[in-house]
Amino acid sequence: MRPLPAPAPAPPPNAHERAPACAGLAPAGAAGRRLNRARLNRALVDAPTASHVFCLWEAHAASFNHINLSTALLALARCARAAPDERARAGGRAGGGGGKGALVADGRFVALVREVGRQLDARPASFDGRSLAALAHAGAKVGAAAPPCRELLARVARAAEPRVAELELRHLAQLAHAYALAGVPAPRLFAAIARAGGAALCAAEPPAARREEMGGTSGRLDGGSTGGGGGGGARDAQALANLGWAFARAAVPAPALFAALDAAAARRVREFGGAELGMLLWAHAMAGAQPVALLRALEAALDGDGAHVGEGAPLHAEQLAMMAWAAVSLGHTPRALLLAAARAAASAPAVLDDGRLTSLAWALAKAPDAHESGELAEAFDALAAAALPRVPALRPAELASLCAALGAAARGARRAGPRAAGTSAAAGAAVARRRGLHAALLGATERAALRAAVRLRPPELAAVTASIAACGSRDGALFTALSDAAAARVDELAPRHVVAICRALARAHAAGVRGPGGGCCGAALFGATADWGAARLRSFGGAELAELCWARALVAERPARAAAVARHGARDALAPRSAVDGRALSRELRAACGEQLGAVDGARLAALAVACARSAGGEAEDAPLFAAVAHAATARASDLRDADLGALAWAVGRARLGSDALWTALAAEAEARAPALPLSIAAVLACALASAHAARAAAPRAERGGGAHGGRAEAQPPPAALLHALHALCARGAHAAGADAGSLDAAGLDVAGFAWALATVRSPASPPLLARLAPAAARHVHELAAQPRAREPAPGDCGARGARVVSALAWAYARGEAGARPADALAGDGEAADARAPPDARAEPPPQPQQAQRAGTRAVLVAAAAWGEAHADELGARQLALLAEAFPRARARAPCLFAALAPRAAALAPTMAPRELAACAWAFAAARGAEPAVGCDDGLFGALEAAAGARAADFTPAQLARFAWAVAVRARGGAPAPWGDAQRALWSRVAAVAHDDWSERERRALGQAAHSARAGASSNAHVAAALERLVRDVPPAAAARACAPSRYTQLVLSRELRARGWAHEDEVAVAGGLLLVDMADERARVALEFDGPSHFLADVRTGELSEDGRSAWKGGALAALGWRVVRVSFGEWREAECTPERRDAFLGALVARLTAPPGPVLRPAI
Repeated sequence: MRPLPAPAPAPPPNAHERAPACAGLAPAGAAGRRLNRARLNRALVDAPTASHVFCLWEAHAASFNHINLSTALLALARCARAAPDERARAGGRAGGGGGKGALVADGRFVALVREVGRQLDARPASFDGRSLAALAHAGAKVGAAAPPCRELLARVARAAEPRVAELELRHLAQLAHAYALAGVPAPRLFAAIARAGGAALCAAEPPAARREEMGGTSGRLDGGSTGGGGGGGARDAQALANLGWAFARAAVPAPALFAALDAAAARRVREFGGAELGMLLWAHAMAGAQPVALLRALEAALDGDGAHVGEGAPLHAEQLAMMAWAAVSLGHTPRALLLAAARAAASAPAVLDDGRLTSLAWALAKAPDAHESGELAEAFDALAAAALPRVPALRPAELASLCAALGAAARGARRAGPRAAGTSAAAGAAVARRRGLHAALLGATERAALRAAVRLRPPELAAVTASIAACGSRDGALFTALSDAAAARVDELAPRHVVAICRALARAHAAGVRGPGGGCCGAALFGATADWGAARLRSFGGAELAELCWARALVAERPARAAAVARHGARDALAPRSAVDGRALSRELRAACGEQLGAVDGARLAALAVACARSAGGEAEDAPLFAAVAHAATARASDLRDADLGALAWAVGRARLGSDALWTALAAEAEARAPALPLSIAAVLACALASAHAARAAAPRAERGGGAHGGRAEAQPPPAALLHALHALCARGAHAAGADAGSLDAAGLDVAGFAWALATVRSPASPPLLARLAPAAARHVHELAAQPRAREPAPGDCGARGARVVSALAWAYARGEAGARPADALAGDGEAADARAPPDARAEPPPQPQQAQRAGTRAVLVAAAAWGEAHADELGARQLALLAEAFPRARARAPCLFAALAPRAAALAPTMAPRELAACAWAFAAARGAEPAVGCDDGLFGALEAAAGARAADFTPAQLARFAWAVAVRARGGAPAPWGDAQRALWSRVAAVAHDDWSERERRALGQAAHSARAGASSNAHVAAALERLVRDVPPAAAARACAPSRYTQLVLSRELRARGWAHEDEVAVAGGLLLVDMADERARVALEFDGPSHFLADVRTGELSEDGRSAWKGGALAALGWRVVRVSFGEWREAECTPERRDAFLGALVARLTAPPGPVLRPAI
C-alpha cells in the first residue's frame, strides 16, 4: 500500500478547443532572426496536445536549447497522461494526440529524444541541475519501458551524478523521484543524492529558492513534484516527502538520509499537508527507518480533535489512515494520531477505499487498548461493519490486509483477557455484539480467501495463512487450499514466506484442525519441503531454519503413537495423521541448523530446542544438534526473554539431554525472575525443573549384560539450584492463588502446572504449598464441570484442555497425599519418593497443618469425580490413566466415576502406550476391592490385556510388573480365566527379561502375580517354568525388609491375644516370602490380618470405607493356599478400646473365631 506521488497539474480547461500553439509563431527563418526562446518555452508549456508540441518542434527545431528540450519532453509527458481525458471530453474525436504507446512509437518523439541525448553528449555543461532533473522526470513520465527513454535516463544519470551537489533539495527530490518511478537502477546516482540531500538537510535551514529563470513556469517545469504555486514551505515539505518516497520505492538503503529527513520534517511539521505527512511516514515504514522525532512533533502539533496540524489544511480520513498505518508498521502506537484516524473513519467509513479501510483496520487492531471499551474499539467495529459487505470484491492485497487486521484483533483480545468483557451487563452485551461481528467478518473472509487462494502472491499468501491461524479458524478446507497453493509455488516463495506459512499450518494442526480427508491440512507444503537439499536450505537464515524445524516437529507423528493409532482399526480414519511420517528433521536440515547456530537469537534458539525435543527422528540423530543448542543456551540464558526461557526449559526437560550446567543456569534465571514472571511461564518453568529433578533423583537404567532394558545404577544427585528455583516459582503461584486468583489462567493450566511440579518432587515444602493451591484448584475443576461438554477427542488425541487440567490436578494431589504416608509394596508405582529436605530452608513457605492438605486433596478429588462422571468422553488415553490412578493412590474411591471411565478406557485401550495401559490396569484393579462389579468387568480387562499383548515388546520391566500384578489382583487370588494369545505374549515377554533387570520391588510384585497364575488353569502350563522361577527367586531382602517393626496397635493386639491363649507368630512369610501375614498360627494354618487405614479406600463424597483391591487379593491368595483368614479392621479395634468391658468382649469373641474349627473365611464388617 504505497502512496502515489503528487500528480502533475491538470491541463487548462477546454484545451482541445484552443488553436494550435504554433499558429501565432513565425517559422525559424522568418525576418532573418531567431525565435525568442522564452516565448517558445511558454508556447510549449501551454501546448494542449502532443501534436501541438511536435508542431513547434518541427517548425523551430533549430531554436531549441536545453531548456526548451526539457520543457518539450515535460509537455509531451503531460499530454500523453491527459490524452484519454481529452478524447473523452472531445466526444471521441481524433486529434487528441494519443497515449503513451502512440507517443513512444511516434518517429518525431524518437528524434526529439535523440536530439536531447546528442546535446547532452556534446554540451553537458549547458544543462544545469534543474534541467537534468526535469529531463529525468519527463523520461520517467513518458514510460521507462521504451528504449529511447531508458537510454535518455541512463545518459541523464551519468551527467547528473557529478553535479548533484549543485542541486537544490526539491531538484534532488525530483531527480530521485524520476528514477524510482521509472524503476531504472542508478545506484551511484542515488548514493550521490543521499550524500547531497543529507548535507542539505543537516543545515539549520534548507537552501533558499532561487529566482526562476523562466518567469511563471517553474512549477510546471518541475512536473508537479514541487507542488506548483504556493509558498516555499509547502514546496520544501513536498520535496522532503518525494525524496523519502523515492529512496523507499527504489529500495536503496540510506539510514543517514532518513535520519536527516526525520529531523527536518519534525522542525517543519506544521508546514506539511496530510498527503506529504502520509507519504513521508510511508517511506520511513518501507525503508525500516524510525521517524521518532517526526511522530513526536506530529503528536504535539495535532489539535484537540486531530483534524488539523497546527493552522494547516484539514486532514482527510485517507491521509490519517495512511499516517496511522505507517506509524503502526514501525512499531509505534501514537494515541493522538490513532484517535484522530479512528474518529475520521468512524464518522464516514464509506469515504475510505478498500485499501485504506483494511490498512486502517489493521493499524487500529494493533493498538494496545483497541480491544477494550473506548473510541478505538468502536472505530474498529465501525470499520469491520463497513468492510463486511465489501469482502467478496476485495483484491488479494486488500484481503490479506483485512486478514492481518483480524489476526491482530484476535491476538489483542487474547492479551486483554477478562478485562475486555467488563463488569456490567451492558459491557458484556457490547462484547457479545463485537464478537458476533468479528465472527461474521472472519467467516466472510475465510470464504473469500478460499476462492482467492490460487491468486494470492507469496507475501499475501503468508499473511492470510498466518492471520487466519491466529484467529483460531477451524476451516480445514481453507488451510488445505492455502497449503496446496504454497506447495505449487514453493520455489517462488522467499524463506520468510515459507516459514510463516509452515508456522501457521503447524499451529492449526496442533489445535486439531484437519483437512477434508482427516489428514494434516499442511501435508502438501510439508511434503514439498521435506526433501530440500543443502543448496536450498542455505538461502534460509538461522532464525528461519529454527522456526522451520519447530513447525515440522510440531506436525510430526511419533512412530509409537502412529503405530498405536494404526492398530485402532475402524477408527483409524478419525485419528490425526502425520504430515512428515515421523521424519521431523532431515539430516540436511539438522546440518544447516548446526552451521548457523551462532546467528540464532534467543527466541529461535528456544524454538530449535523445542523442535529437537519434539522430533521423531530419534535420540541418536537429534542428540548432537540438541547438545549444541544446549551449550549455546547455557552461555546465553541471561539474554533470553521470559517466554523463551520457559520454552527452552520445557524442551530440555522433555528431551532429558540437558547438562547440570544448563539446568543450573536455567534455575538461577528462574529464581531471579520469579517475582516478576508471568504466572503461565512460571508454571511451565516449575514443571520443567520438577522433571529435571525427578530424572536425576530416580536411579537411571544402565546397559548391562545384554538385557533388554538394563540394570540399576546409582542415582545422580540433582543440582541444588533446582529446588531453590522450584520453591520460589511455586510460592509465587500459591501467593497468586490466595491473593489474586484472577491473575491465574482461567482454564486452570497455571494451577495444574504448579501442583504437578510440587507433587513430582515431593519435598517437605510440597504439602503446605499444595494446601495453599487447593482452593483455586477445586474452584477451577468445579467451573470446568459446569461447562458444556466439548468434542470427543479422536483416538490418539491429547484430549480437551479441561481433561488435561482435571487429570493433572487429581494426579498431583493424589501423589502429594501419598507422599505423606509410607509407601507400601503393591500400591506404589515403582517410582522412588524423594524425601530430601530443600537446600534452602529460607525458601520454604511456612508449614501448614496436615489436615489442611488432606482437606484440599479431598476437595480436588470430589470436584474431579464430578467432572469425570459428566465428561468422561472428553478424556484422552493419558488423561484417563492419570485420573483413574489418582483415586486409589490417594486411598479414595469414586464408584460412579469408575463406572463412567470403564467404557471409555475399553474404547481407548488400543491407542494407549504401555505406561498408560499399566497405570489404567493398576487403578481399576486397586479400586476394585469390595465392589468387584464396579469398573472391573471382563470387557474392560479383556481390552486392556489384548492391547498389552499386542505391545508386549514395548513394556519396560516396571510396566510389566505393574500390569501383571493388576491382572492378578483382578482374579482376587483365585483361579484366573484361561489365557489367550495376548496373555501368553505378555508372560512370554516377562520370561524373556533377564533376572538382573528386575528391581527387588518389581520381582516381588511379579512373584505375587506369578503365584496367582501358577494357581490357575492348566492352560497356563506353557509358562510354568518361568512362573516357578519368578516365585522361587523372590529376593530374601524383600521379605526381610517387609518384616520391619510392626505398627504399635498391631503389637498391642498381638500381645492381648497371646495373653488370652492364642499361640501365634508375628509377620509370618508365606509362599517363600511372597506374602506376609500379620499374625499366623502356622500349625493350624490360621491367619489374622490387622487392616489399618492403608487397606481401605474412602468414598470421596460420604467418607465410607471399603476394602481395596490389594487386601481382597491377599485374602483370596491365602485362601487358595489353604489358610483360614480372619480380618480385624482398625475401626473395630478403635471401637472396642472405648471401655474395658467392650475390649474384653471383643478379644474373647476374636479368640473364639481364631480357635474355631475350619470354616469359611471370616471378614468382619467395619
